[in-house]
Amino acid sequence: MIRKIIPHICIAISVMIIVFYIINIYNDAMGFLRGTVFETLLLIFCAVSITTSVMLLVQNERRE
Repeated sequence: MIRKIIPHICIAISVMIIVFYIINIYNDAMGFLRGTVFETLLLIFCAVSITTSVMLLVQNERRE
């Protein structure tokens, strides 16, 4: 059960972080994110997280 829920949660949180990143680009006064290193690492994390989640979802579908 939890193997099916975690990938969906991971995708949802990653999409939320990407939205915060886009908001930060257009309105820096909000201060969601600070520093280019953090922003770069955050984007890498989101890409890897989404990729891992999709791969796990495909693997779970094959098992059923």
